[in-house]
Amino acid sequence: MSEQVATGSRWPFAAREYEVSLCADALATSEITMFIVHGKGGVGKTRLGEECLEFAKSVGHATLTAAATPASAQLPLSTISHLLPPDVKPDDPIAAFTAASRLCRRASQESLSRSGDQRVVVFVDDLQWLDNSSALVLRQLLAAEMIFLIGTVHAELPASEAVAALDTKHDARHVRLREFSVADTREVLAQVLGAPVEHTTLHELFDISRGNVLFLRELVEGALTAGTLIKGHRLWRLTGKPSGTVRLHDVIQRRLKKFYGTARTALETLALCEPVALETLEQLTSHEELERLEQQKIITVITDGRRSTCTLAHPLYGESLRAGISSLRRRQIYLTQAERIQKLKARRLDDVLHIATWKLAAGESVSVTGVIRAARRAKAASDYSMMLNLLSSIPDDEASCHEVALLKGEALSRVGQCGKAEIFLARAQELASSDDAYLTAILERVLNLWWGLGEGDRAIEVLQQAQYVATYAKLHRPLEIIEAGLLHWSDHIPSALRFLDDVKLVSTPLARMWAQAQRCHTLIHIGRTGEALSLSNELQRTAYGKSPSCSVEIARLAALIESGRLEEARSTGTQMFKSAVDGKYTEMQVWISFQLGHRDLLAGHLQSAYQWFIEASALAKENSYPMALDLAETGIVAAAAQLGRTDEARSVLARVSHRNPDLTDGGPKTKSSIHIVQHYYDLSTAWLAAVEGDMFRARRRIIQSASAAAHAGSKAIEGWLLSEAGRLGGATEVHERLGKIAATADSALLKARANFASALVSGDPERGAAAAEECGDLGLHLLAAEVASFASSAFSRDREWRRAAAATTLTENMLKRCGGGIVTPGLFEPVAFPLTERERQISVMAARGMASQEIAKRLVLSVRTVDNHLHRAYGKLGISSRQELAGIFQPPVKGSRLSGEAQM
Repeated sequence: MSEQVATGSRWPFAAREYEVSLCADALATSEITMFIVHGKGGVGKTRLGEECLEFAKSVGHATLTAAATPASAQLPLSTISHLLPPDVKPDDPIAAFTAASRLCRRASQESLSRSGDQRVVVFVDDLQWLDNSSALVLRQLLAAEMIFLIGTVHAELPASEAVAALDTKHDARHVRLREFSVADTREVLAQVLGAPVEHTTLHELFDISRGNVLFLRELVEGALTAGTLIKGHRLWRLTGKPSGTVRLHDVIQRRLKKFYGTARTALETLALCEPVALETLEQLTSHEELERLEQQKIITVITDGRRSTCTLAHPLYGESLRAGISSLRRRQIYLTQAERIQKLKARRLDDVLHIATWKLAAGESVSVTGVIRAARRAKAASDYSMMLNLLSSIPDDEASCHEVALLKGEALSRVGQCGKAEIFLARAQELASSDDAYLTAILERVLNLWWGLGEGDRAIEVLQQAQYVATYAKLHRPLEIIEAGLLHWSDHIPSALRFLDDVKLVSTPLARMWAQAQRCHTLIHIGRTGEALSLSNELQRTAYGKSPSCSVEIARLAALIESGRLEEARSTGTQMFKSAVDGKYTEMQVWISFQLGHRDLLAGHLQSAYQWFIEASALAKENSYPMALDLAETGIVAAAAQLGRTDEARSVLARVSHRNPDLTDGGPKTKSSIHIVQHYYDLSTAWLAAVEGDMFRARRRIIQSASAAAHAGSKAIEGWLLSEAGRLGGATEVHERLGKIAATADSALLKARANFASALVSGDPERGAAAAEECGDLGLHLLAAEVASFASSAFSRDREWRRAAAATTLTENMLKRCGGGIVTPGLFEPVAFPLTERERQISVMAARGMASQEIAKRLVLSVRTVDNHLHRAYGKLGISSRQELAGIFQPPVKGSRLSGEAQM
């Protein structure tokens, strides 16, 4: 599908294949006569029923449709009247049954049922509105085994007597249709839009739609029409808040308009101030009204201990309600709620935040002290946008205090406004009146300069000036530790670790936590991943309960990746990213998306890595994070090159080179130059050269980069780059060094890389197969595929066809896990097995457990012919049984050491 997506067209059917299979199973069972789909409004019940009906038609059943409505519920035979002759009287059920029977027999005779089941399949939408007369006729047809009924039931409406009357023999299959999950939403959006959506966009659309298919469709249609959902770099992304369509707003308004008076007052209060205490709502409306709102899924009541609070059941309800509240009404609600909390003496921690935000929203003034207290609570919730809104209410002439400047600078940095943040953080440093305040301001400022603005030299200059001023004060050593925490990214890592071992000397909590996170990174670099993981776990336990720390989250993610726990890193990282999206924590979104791209690049999941790097680059560019932009774009090059997208890789690399001419000669120019940027640039340059055919230049560039990593003391980066050189045909040059690094480290990742290179050098297929198992176990699926491919070729060279076939199966399984489209030089040509096409076809079917009779029937052959083909295949493969055949052509069982998803 092109970038222009037609709005208003029928969406593809997706993410409901399992439910259709359940209907198919029920239809194939004579004991089951009904398939009833239950679900909330908008989850896609009608569409599922239609797809099930289409399946029935595809296998030869005659089909009929009907729809019940609230208006027809009281009219006899109204639901099926269009299926009956016009002379059938509504009060004559016998005549109605006779006519319906005649219709079913005629339809059945005209159909070409391939299953031999002559039942007519009838689809009735909204069974809860089925009139009693129609229900009686349908029940008689079911009893006569003339029809199979597919029906939908709205789960949020009262139970229907007519539906209960149909299921008298309990011969119905009932299915509860769930809302879309995040994965379902991703799948259907990719089909609708013709390309994946960014993770941020996915989460935003999912959070607003809450898995409701109708809401999702209308949100996407509205965003496409408004031009806020656009495609760039092969991914769709939102550039503004999706507002939905007129149809969506009409649907929501119809749900809400029946609530008026005091119930409407309660809903408006929730729309502006949720969550609201249940006791507060009980003062606004009756208990009966609240119960009705809850029963109809308009509000949700949450009980935590002795406290009950209420929220709107769907975020779109709040948007719709707020649009209809006048400015004077808003002011009244905000002030009323603020006054209520003040009368209760603001007992809860968030009360100060609510009072300040509601008063400001009502146009009232709040004291500087009140704003600061509220901003602290917003910071604790990582709501940096709210922090900025609160702090903007303080006039500049009243903002000349350390804490206001620090809070504003920190919030600006977190949401990507790093240039403005520097102004306020410099002011906070000047205004600091205590050691802790000074150290906190210094740390925030140098981090904003280093990671935010990419001005490493300026960051070091600020630190060194601070050390000069504090030469005879107790801040001297903590400032040295902060400098070491920065310079371990570019200078000699073991030297930095000696400083970072003294983090206990830092008394300021924020600086101490950050320094410990940097110590975690240094431990990873030198190969002590076990210690790094323990430290990151400890940091995460102590950091939470406060606002999440980007440095702690990244340290935790890096420790999981480099210790070889790639699957845990994926699940942990995606949850971190979701939390950052929810909190609009831009800085964390940038760096976690890059880390997840790095994780997928190591695993060989190149399509996923590409998408994460694209997202990181878009966020970094949009929010002015130059260093993150360089890293993300070099990641794009590395992934795109291995996917064969050389034109794109070349274009993006040229863009990075133009911004950073110093990178092209392979060496950082200043002490503060970040080594990881150079290494990623070298890696991307090497892979682009390799796929363009210059393997020698590719290996030379990447081995030189590995030498620079060794000089800096990073075993982790050196080992990674050396293994990449091994993938590019340089295993002979690097395997000894890789072995030495792995022997002095505890990283499972490093050990697997060393065994990978050694297996390639040895030429031994047995070692290749073992290395493939090891890499596959760790989740290094592309490395596993490449070394299994080598083993397959080596086994075929020795005419060990059975083992060659098994290695080829493993290669294919691992590549399936990677996502396909990969063009790396480590993937050999598939082994040409000594079987004819027919022998291979029959062997695969037999390996999957099919008997000779079944194979013969499927292929229209005699059983003797099938057996002859199998015996010839046995002889060529050097085996003697179907069990051995399964070991060749059937993938390992899921959950075993080499479990995969592919089949040959």
